[in-house]
Amino acid sequence: QRLRVRLIYDSSVDSLPNEKRDFIKMRLFPEAVDYIQSALFVRSPGAKILLNRYCATNHYFMKHRDPHRYCQSACAETTRCGPVTVPDEHLQQCRVCDEGGRNCGSIGPAGGPGEPDADYVLYVSALGTDRCQQEGVVAYAAYCQLEAQLDRPIAGYANLCPDKVSLDAGEQPDMLSTVKHEVIHALGFSAGLFAFYRDDDGQPLTPRYGNGLPPFNDTTGLYQWSERVARRVSRRWAVRGGELSHLVTLLVTPRVVVRSR
Repeated sequence: QRLRVRLIYDSSVDSLPNEKRDFIKMRLFPEAVDYIQSALFVRSPGAKILLNRYCATNHYFMKHRDPHRYCQSACAETTRCGPVTVPDEHLQQCRVCDEGGRNCGSIGPAGGPGEPDADYVLYVSALGTDRCQQEGVVAYAAYCQLEAQLDRPIAGYANLCPDKVSLDAGEQPDMLSTVKHEVIHALGFSAGLFAFYRDDDGQPLTPRYGNGLPPFNDTTGLYQWSERVARRVSRRWAVRGGELSHLVTLLVTPRVVVRSR
C-alpha cells in the first residue's frame, strides 16, 4: 500500500509568526509529504507506532527472540527524536534489566496509545539550533528509530531553521525541494542505514552477526554495507586536455539495478 506519513508538529512551529506557521503546516510539509506518499509503497506492519524509550545510562540489553530493548537499570525521563521531545503517548512502557542483564521486565506507567493507521511518524520542528548557524543550512532531517522485524525507519524528524524560512513566492519552490530532499533522508536514504537494507523477500543484503547487526566500520563510524548495496568504482571522466579517473559510489541494490536497466 502507499506509504502513510503522520506529521507531528513541535510547539516551536506554532510559536512562529502566523504567516510562517501557516506556510509550514498548510503548504510546505503537506505538499512535500503528498509527493513522497504518491511515490513510495510499503508492506504495512499493521500495528500502531510506538517508540522505544531512551535509556538513562545509554546502555541496554536485547533478549533472544524478543524485539524489545531493555534499559540497564532505568529509562531516561525524556526521549528525543532529533531536537524534538517525543510525547509520552508515542512511547512504549519502560523495560529494564538489572546491571547484569537479568531480572528483566516492565516498570512504570503503561505505554501510550501510539499512532494508528500510519507507517511513519515525522516530527517537524522550527528550532534555531547550532546547525542552523552553518552557511547554506535551511533544514536538516534524519531517522530516529527502526522497527524490529525489517529494520525499516518508523520515525524521524525534520528541523527547519526558522530564520531561513522564506515567504517570498520566488523562493518557495526551492524551499519545497529542500524539504522533499530532507524527508527522503529521514525515510532511510542515508549512509547510516545502507547496511540495513533488505531485498524484496526481507532478507538482509549485508550479512549479520549473531546479534542481528552488520559489521561496524570504526573508521567511518557507520555500519559497513556489503557490495550488494553500494560499490566504489572508478570512472573515466573527459576533461579539457584528456581524461581523469574519478572514484564514485554506486547504489546497486536489486531494485535500483532493475530500474536503471
